[in-house]
Amino acid sequence: MSKSYQNPFRYPRKSLTGNLLNKLLNNIFFIKLKRVLFYAFSKTTLTSNVTNVVYLNWLIPFEKIEHLVPPHVQLKIYGEQVLFTILTYKHGKFGPAFLKPFKKIMGSPLQSNWRFYIENNNDFGMQEPAIFFIRNCIDDRAYAIGSRVCSNILLTDLPNTFEHRLEKDCYTTHIQPGLSNAPDLFVRVKHTDAAAVPEKFKTLFPDTQALIRLLCEQEFAVAAQPDKDVYAVAQIKLVFDVQTIQLLEVLEYKSTWLDAVVGDSPCFAFVIPELHFTSLKDTLKTMR
Repeated sequence: MSKSYQNPFRYPRKSLTGNLLNKLLNNIFFIKLKRVLFYAFSKTTLTSNVTNVVYLNWLIPFEKIEHLVPPHVQLKIYGEQVLFTILTYKHGKFGPAFLKPFKKIMGSPLQSNWRFYIENNNDFGMQEPAIFFIRNCIDDRAYAIGSRVCSNILLTDLPNTFEHRLEKDCYTTHIQPGLSNAPDLFVRVKHTDAAAVPEKFKTLFPDTQALIRLLCEQEFAVAAQPDKDVYAVAQIKLVFDVQTIQLLEVLEYKSTWLDAVVGDSPCFAFVIPELHFTSLKDTLKTMR
């Protein structure tokens, strides 16, 4: 299986601890063992009060991203283009729902997930809209390692540094991977009006509100696993007020990882100031 699908863990800095984690978390025997040991956790409902959810969206030719998509995954095509989205946000007391009385001790890490939109969701046993994760990164070591051990859907990377902040009306995101497999990203966006919707998007999606609902209202997520033909499928739920969504203008953008993928395609950006996130369970499915 290509590493584009496998997403192996790489610690962001050289260290003995990092070397040990690299060997353990990428060991296929350990991966299969932890699925048994932490099976109950994979069925546990997780919740978070999320803030500053910045969506960066591109329409790009399928051939530019074909190497990132496993054979079993078919993406939705819009005028010979596919939708690609980066979400970056701050969690609010992210953890198991049954630990609600102890929410105060839970962390609020930054997270960024990079995804496409699936056409053949029925093949994975889903009737509702679904996304395919190609990258997930988080700024907290405990959450990054914990997700690798306890979850199947989040093959999370730990960047060397990760910033995501709001100053006045501008959001700045800066991900520096170090030695990790996290993608690099620097972007600054600010609040704007409807004129920020690129013509490329208007042509295929003349109704901006319908486009935003398409991008946001996804109920399942899929991620390829290290073992061949195996996928994790997770049920997710986002609760938010669509009236609070604000369009954004991209002021500055830089990413070596993205250059070969999005090229000079225009970005459609918006932010959801706050939402409630729930992950209900994840399961494994073998495709033949």
